[in-house]
Amino acid sequence: MAESARLLRPGARLVLTAWAHRSQHRLVGVFLDAVAEARAMPPADLPRGPDFFRFSDDQDFAAARRRQGLASPAVTAITFGQRFAGLDELWNGMLAATVRVSALMMRQPEEVRHRIRAAFDRVVGGYRCGDVLELPVAVKPATARKPDPGECAALDCDEGGPPW
Repeated sequence: MAESARLLRPGARLVLTAWAHRSQHRLVGVFLDAVAEARAMPPADLPRGPDFFRFSDDQDFAAARRRQGLASPAVTAITFGQRFAGLDELWNGMLAATVRVSALMMRQPEEVRHRIRAAFDRVVGGYRCGDVLELPVAVKPATARKPDPGECAALDCDEGGPPW
């Protein structure tokens, strides 16, 4: 975010996207809930990564943009249902498409992987819609504008932001 803000020319807009809270963005939330229910710990050699839901709170997301000297932060939400043919399609698709979630799941001892999968099956079962699964997905496109030089004081900018 800082590098993107730095590279913007005055008056230009920055558009970012974050995931909504895991209670709204169930595509990842169901996996994290299954890990928690199975009481699985991240493997010791799995490097820490950023919080997947770090910017799910609109105010935190706006504050992060203000800290970069960006003005007029706005967030909208896009929600939809993502359909899957069944549990295996969702499970296998997520494990093939992600690095951290896949490592978190597959680098567990076999007994823990079985507990995670059993918890996953229970959690996801609540999203059955007829013959398919339909999980709520929520993303948050957010915008902000790099103010013209000297304009920041008149806008909703953080005084401690970069001096453009």
